[in-house]
This record gives sequence, C-alpha cells and structure tokens, in this order.
Amino acid sequence: MISIKKIFVDLLNGIDTNFKLDLKFHNVNIEIVSNSANLIKELSRYYSNFCVSSGTPDINIVVIEEDCLFPGIKFIKNIPDPPKQKIKEEYCDAPDGRIVRKILTGMVFIFSTDLNLAVGKCLKNSNQVINFINNRYIEFMLRKNCLLFHAAAVSGNSGGAVICGCAGAGKSTLALNLLEYGLYFLSNDRVLAKKLNKDTVKIYGVPKLPRVNPGTIITSDVLIKILPKDEQKLFKKLNKEDLWELEHKYDIYIDSIFGSGKFIMETKMKWLFILNWKRNGDIMQIDRINLQERQDLFPTFIKSPGLFYTPEKDKIKIDMSGERYLELLKNIDIFEITGEVDFKKASNYILKIMSY
Repeated sequence: MISIKKIFVDLLNGIDTNFKLDLKFHNVNIEIVSNSANLIKELSRYYSNFCVSSGTPDINIVVIEEDCLFPGIKFIKNIPDPPKQKIKEEYCDAPDGRIVRKILTGMVFIFSTDLNLAVGKCLKNSNQVINFINNRYIEFMLRKNCLLFHAAAVSGNSGGAVICGCAGAGKSTLALNLLEYGLYFLSNDRVLAKKLNKDTVKIYGVPKLPRVNPGTIITSDVLIKILPKDEQKLFKKLNKEDLWELEHKYDIYIDSIFGSGKFIMETKMKWLFILNWKRNGDIMQIDRINLQERQDLFPTFIKSPGLFYTPEKDKIKIDMSGERYLELLKNIDIFEITGEVDFKKASNYILKIMSY
C-alpha cells in the first residue's frame, strides 16, 4: 500500500535541503526548504512582499530540483470540468494523502495534512511551484473555516470589493484598472472569506501576481511601461479580437508598478461585483441584486479547492454549499455587471459605489 510518509522519507534520503525561505501570508507562517539556491532566489523575488523571518511554521514545504519518475504507481487521469477538455494532471490517492503529477511538465506534488513536497524541474516550472505553495495556504485557511471564491479583490478606505466571474471574464484586468485610481490589491484569482460576526466578513488575499495579456497592457498608460518598445509596436498593430485571444501572459509586480505597500493581504468585505458581461453585449450596466433570487450566478464565484486539497477520509469534509455562501454574503452589497465589456465604465461605477 502506498504511504505518503514513506515516499517522503525515501525521496529526501541523501538530499541536502540547505536553502530556506520564510514567508508570511496574512498571519500564516510558511517555511520552504530546497536543494536549489536558484529556486529559492526565484521564489524570494516572486514573493518579495511576503518574505519575513517568521516564527514557528504553520506550513512546511519541501521543494526538490530532481527528476522523479515514480515507477509502479498507477495514476488516475483528472478529468476537467466542462467546458475544459484538456487533461493536465493525473493523481494517486494514498490512505495518508495524495500524489499529483503534471502531465506536460512531469512535476510531481506529494501532500498530506502535514507533509508537502514538490519534486521535478522546479526552477523551469517555478509557476507550478508557486501555485502549490498557494494551494497549501488555501487548504490551511479552508480548515480555519474560510470559504473560497473564484475572484479578484481590491480595497479602498471603506473596505474591500470582491470581483468574480467565470474564467476569462476580466477579473484581473478590472482589478488592475481600479488600482490605477489608488485602490489596493488583494488577490488575482482566488479570495478567501470568513464571517467573523453578524456584521463583519473578512477577506484574505492569495499572493498570486496577476497575469494579463498584451490587450490589457497596451490600453493602460501605467502597465504599458513593462513592455519593451518593439513589443508595444507589435501588439498595437493587432486588432481588438486578435489581442483578446492572444495567449501571451505577463506577471504584474504590483508594488513596482503601483507603489510600495499596494499589495495587502486582508480587509473587511463590503461589496461583491459579478461580471456577467459579454464582448458583444448591449450597453454596460450595473444593478444591485438579491443573491437569494439569483442562485444561477453561484457558478461565477463558488470555487472548489480541487485536486490540490488533501482527500478526506474519516475527517469532516469542508462545506462548499450554496447555503453557506448565502449566509456569509447576507449583509454584503452585491451587484451584477451586464452588457458590453467596458473596463473604464465599470471602474467608474465601482469607484462611485465604494465611495458611498
């Protein structure tokens, strides 16, 4: 029988993990150790806002730069939710955890409730290592009674706004537009929320930098500075439709573009904006809605933790029911944005609402 603990011990036998990085997300201490100094350097650059000398780690993660084939383990293909069709991962469950292998890169992730290991060509695939680190944090927070939203989030002086929508709706682009007006950035694609009492919901960001395409960048006087002059000229020649479909992403380092201290990790939640617009829709408009009467919108923000949540055996499963989201959002102002995609107009609407 497969044992996560045994695999963990066997893989680390004879490997020196002398390089360390301490991170702090919200009040969660994370310790990462590795056999690769270059990988730790890359992770330090990415998480520059969150590198602190922390106390006792809440989460320990080991990252090993080494090929690992795992012969003899029978993996199960992970079938994606529609409309996605491409199978990107396969997995194998053990009594004490799970092994996930990325089909394209060969990266392997091994985890249980207290053991976390990434192994493979980690430096080449550092983005997958970053996602794994963030997923360990998400699981930790879900076990602290948080709910997970498929959303971006920003904050102003009066509180935070969660911006949700299905994949490709423009959550990151709208959030970055709002940052140009002085708001603070919390999260790009995942938001955690917890009800503290009858009147207060706290939201916590996930430190994943927004990754946007050239269409977003060249329409912003602030973001366009990250592109070399030759790339600016190239992308400006493309029409709007070609830019929209272009799969060429850039990480946006928030503090280096918008100023120091603009990437924060928590705030009080006051608003939820649901992007339900279309590229060729009618005139854009924003309307306050009663979510109890619009449960058809649940799929735009309810997000399962997915394959990287440690499988439950005899433990209590997390409650991801619509009823629990409704209870959490009971006193939150909720708006639906419909019609044509118009980031400037949406930003102006949201700024007016947030200034009330």
